[in-house]
Amino acid sequence: MSKGVTDLQKLKKENDQLQKRIVELEMIEERYALAMDGANEGLWEWNPVTKDLFISSRLMETLGHSSQSRRTTTHQWLEWVHPDDVVGYEQKVSEHLKGLSEYFEWEYRVRATDGIYHWVFARGKALRDNNGIAYRMVGSVGDITERKRAEERLKQAHDELEDRVEERTKALVALNKQLSREVQERKIIEQKLKQAKEAAEQANISKDKYLAAASHDLLQPLNAARLLISTLQERDLSHKDASLVQRIHNALGSAEELLTDLLDIAKLDANAIVHEISEVPANRLLLALGEEFQSVANEANVKLRVMPCGYSIKTDPRLLGRILRNFLSNAIRYSSSGRVVLGCRRCADHIRFQVWDSGPGIPPDKLDDIFLEFHQLKENSLDRENKGVGLGLAIVERIAKILGHPIHVQSVVGKGSVFSVDVPLCEGGKQLGTQAEPLPKPPYNLSGVPVLIIDNEGSITHSMADLLNEWGMIPHCAVSKSTALAEMKYAEHTPVAILADYHLDDGETGIKVIQDIHAVYGSDIPAVIITADRTQTVSNECERLGYHILNKPLKPAKLRALLNHLLV
Repeated sequence: MSKGVTDLQKLKKENDQLQKRIVELEMIEERYALAMDGANEGLWEWNPVTKDLFISSRLMETLGHSSQSRRTTTHQWLEWVHPDDVVGYEQKVSEHLKGLSEYFEWEYRVRATDGIYHWVFARGKALRDNNGIAYRMVGSVGDITERKRAEERLKQAHDELEDRVEERTKALVALNKQLSREVQERKIIEQKLKQAKEAAEQANISKDKYLAAASHDLLQPLNAARLLISTLQERDLSHKDASLVQRIHNALGSAEELLTDLLDIAKLDANAIVHEISEVPANRLLLALGEEFQSVANEANVKLRVMPCGYSIKTDPRLLGRILRNFLSNAIRYSSSGRVVLGCRRCADHIRFQVWDSGPGIPPDKLDDIFLEFHQLKENSLDRENKGVGLGLAIVERIAKILGHPIHVQSVVGKGSVFSVDVPLCEGGKQLGTQAEPLPKPPYNLSGVPVLIIDNEGSITHSMADLLNEWGMIPHCAVSKSTALAEMKYAEHTPVAILADYHLDDGETGIKVIQDIHAVYGSDIPAVIITADRTQTVSNECERLGYHILNKPLKPAKLRALLNHLLV
């Protein structure tokens, strides 16, 4: 077989394969065209060499041409492209043919048969030979006119918004200038108010300091007077003299109550009260209050009943006791020849302590007034000589806020009142039982017991010595550490208890003197600090050292009970 025949057969075979490939490509293009029609896009194919351009029917229909796929040339297509977009179109095509971009992408305008331009987005990719020369480009093209119109509307709205913002900004600038002037004027006013407030606060601080200092200094002579009156009460007096001493005693009690309340108010207003929350058996507090107020109730001919409680509570027992003491004191004061009940009941997660009285009651329109400072319902007071000064409930309200314990008052005119305070239960609300506390120890025979008294005020030491003498005790008096150590050294019988004032001369404190005495004679000598200083610092220091503390003006009954407790 000749070489020519062989070449002819080879060409025929290659031609058959090429035709078959063309058919396959046409089928693929037809399927792709259908898919693109469904996606509202058209196909295009372009030959960079011949400049022949194939555009699918989808775009042609959009531009108003025949629904059949259309073949055209680059030149004719560029005639339809908007003149302003031709340069960009050709530049993008050129960049892609040179391999400067991975894809050809461009948004441009094409004129329809009705003369209206449509925005289109074309995207394509070049097919290259082994040398990297593009011999064909294929891609898709879609009508994006509506999107462009939406963008134009959005831009127009944005521009309008910017105009409105600019107008509003101008108005705000003008308003801001006006506000700046007003702010400046307000700053001047605020500065003046601040200066006035600081002056008022300074005056209030000075008032509180003066009040605390004055009250502290007044408590000292009151303490001496209280001791002297108690000494007289220990003696056998005629009925007339005993009555006179009792009236003096009542007057001193009123003055003491007033000063104590003033000190408490000053500390509360200065936020100088520090509370310490702990778990406390409610029954212990109730029994202690019952024992404390039983004699007071007896003197007022009031029947006092204390109901036991078996729960444990979370509170500051010292401050809660202050609240309940005020409730009891008022209840006994206004229930002459009546009855008072102290008890508690469980309400969900808290215990409600209540003090019931059979007093005259409080009118509904006066319930809020009773918590005002120096306010009293005079028409309800049955004890004109010992009616207080109207600070007790004001103090109660302040303490209750510090503890977070709500206060409640209910009253019926002519039948009585009930004052309540809500205290949180311990976790679990466990009931501890209501067994009674151990009975108090029998009175100790204080006769012949030597005691050391340390106080820098001569009137206090003399008055205290007179009182202890009435009890049969042997008092040794000292005004400083040196005299105290001397009394301990030369006393016929070494004192078995120390009663010391907190503030002594030359910066000394009773606590430091007691520590020095304990260093020499042993720390088993019971010590009591007697002071007019009611700050938490002193209380905490005494508690830490195991010293007992009594406040001035000293109540002799409390002192005697404490000595009995310490010496038994």
